[in-house]
Amino acid sequence: MFKTHSKFWLGHFDKEVDVLSQEDLINEKPQKDYIKLASTLRAVGNFVNIVTGKNTPVSFHSRDESFTDGKSVTISSNIKDSNFDPIVGLALHEGSHIKLTNFDTMRHVAWEDVKDQETYDQNAHSDRYEIVNRLRGLLNYVEDRRIDNFIYTTAPGYKPYYKALYDTYFNSKIVDKGLKSSEHRDETWESYMFRLINITNENRDLDALNGLRDIWKELDLGNVSRLKSTDEAYEVAKNIYHIIDGAVHQEELDKEQEGDEGKGGKKKEDKDCQGESSCSSPTGTKKGKTPKGKAGKDNGSKAKGGEPLSGIDKNRLQQAIEKQKAFNKGDVKKTNMSKSDKKKVQAIKESGVTQKEVGKNGNNHINSINDTIECIVVKNVTKKLIDTRLYTCIFRDTARDWQASQIESDQADIVNKGIRLGNMLGRKLQVRNNDKSLKYNRLRSGKIDRRALSGLGYGVEAVFQKVLTSSHTPSCIHISIDASGSMGGSRWANSQVAAIAIAKAASMTPNLDVVISYRTIYYTGGTNCKPLIVIGYDSRKDKMSKITSLFKYFTPGGNTPAGLCFEAILDEITEMGGRDTDKYFINFSDGEPYFSTKGYDYWGPLADKHVRAQVNKMKASGVKVLSYFIDGDKVGDRARAEFDYKYGKETTAYVSVTDIVPLAKTLNKKFIEV
Repeated sequence: MFKTHSKFWLGHFDKEVDVLSQEDLINEKPQKDYIKLASTLRAVGNFVNIVTGKNTPVSFHSRDESFTDGKSVTISSNIKDSNFDPIVGLALHEGSHIKLTNFDTMRHVAWEDVKDQETYDQNAHSDRYEIVNRLRGLLNYVEDRRIDNFIYTTAPGYKPYYKALYDTYFNSKIVDKGLKSSEHRDETWESYMFRLINITNENRDLDALNGLRDIWKELDLGNVSRLKSTDEAYEVAKNIYHIIDGAVHQEELDKEQEGDEGKGGKKKEDKDCQGESSCSSPTGTKKGKTPKGKAGKDNGSKAKGGEPLSGIDKNRLQQAIEKQKAFNKGDVKKTNMSKSDKKKVQAIKESGVTQKEVGKNGNNHINSINDTIECIVVKNVTKKLIDTRLYTCIFRDTARDWQASQIESDQADIVNKGIRLGNMLGRKLQVRNNDKSLKYNRLRSGKIDRRALSGLGYGVEAVFQKVLTSSHTPSCIHISIDASGSMGGSRWANSQVAAIAIAKAASMTPNLDVVISYRTIYYTGGTNCKPLIVIGYDSRKDKMSKITSLFKYFTPGGNTPAGLCFEAILDEITEMGGRDTDKYFINFSDGEPYFSTKGYDYWGPLADKHVRAQVNKMKASGVKVLSYFIDGDKVGDRARAEFDYKYGKETTAYVSVTDIVPLAKTLNKKFIEV
């Protein structure tokens, strides 16, 4: 198992959980874990936002997007435990560029600066484009050291991510071996860039190339915080350029001289400066040209030692070098994500989809092999999420349903019926609509009670009264609907109508909010599944229009993991509205909890016991519970007894939930409970 800095808050990626659509269930084709990808995107985005100090978009790479624009950060979609920390480190690195780097300097200054080409290429072998690329490469390196040092020293909590990043790109065994070998000890641009990029490696050899010690001094990495801007980093980059160019030029002169002497010729001299010592200076300076820095034989003895690499190691080293070059350019390869997958991840992210571990100490109350299982919680349903076709056990697959138009019309009728009944229910919730007024008389202070004035002459002084009017405290109702397959047909229609009616009535009632959630399962691959709870409506942030636009897509399907779903949102239920809010939990169900997947079974008396435990926790925290048995007027004695056991006999109701009069009676009764 890989040890990652993020292990404690993000979980693991080494065991991927396949996420399948209904189509894929037939062929059991594994797909990505979109939930973990979305949570990763959210977490990395939070990190980057802290670094940049602003809302910075973070996304996975797709074919239609660029990697770097100075405004957003793009990360790889190939995420697992072994590479998560380096990916976070890279995201932080790119985020620090957004915060600290002057991209105008990065893009334009080099072109404007390279006017006198000869100044930057004494050998006259390179065109202007090549010179600019070299300058930019050097600037990228110096700028990287500047910005990474800033984040590393100002945000110490990010150090593990940066360490993982540098271990990935710079501190590999093959690079260590290459630095100590005989490779890249000739004065070429390729050799200098390899030695420069790895100059922080403890295996560096500053005598491997002429001028390398001068470069080390110019960088002055121990004092890199002196560089306050990209422009200052650019000045250092230009100085390093001149050191390297001078050394490469000197090497060319030496080879030329050796070639002439080998042929019996004499040293070739520049016609324009015969007799001038500057022509043959160790710096390689031409007449009238004095580059910044020195790079000749006097800058340190060049060590040509080191063991040669094998052919395999040479290839491995070259691959590592190419990887480092890409990092230095900002062109790190990012695993591509299809547009379809990206839409799914984005929809999950926007919907706040999370996973909650439930069923703890499961062997005490659940028929299970494992003690816990993850329950998926969708906090905010959106049309984008519905269109992903990921959650087909709760959302209709309109793209494949040949009866889609008819079903949508029928569901729309259910929604409209719920709103009509809600208008009537709102008028019948008199307990919530009416303020309480209490009159206190025979008081010694307050407003004079005219009826008591006649007693003043007989020694009666308590002739005052007070009227105290109290309105109901803010209240919140959480309606949980069983969305299992057995709830189909009239049961589903009645549950939807009742829930929508309560939501509509609440919108007409002061200080009353409503949350509607659905509980079912989510297929994760083949026959494997997880409990799923979906919050479809929350009046604290949603308008009634959300019900009219989205509830027509809801449909029942799957199993009944009742207690597991309750446990996943138990804190939300017990804490909704805060301390000064009356809390109510209303349950719509047709009976027995049941859930089964590989390694986890949830049914029978032990599952009943678990449901009862969660309901009792709600009651203990002050939540008032009311549980409706759907089609309760037809339920048998045994089913009634089991239902009463789970939810409490005093909190169960066996009425037609679409009959407005008994529905209002049971709600009003619950509202006036002390």
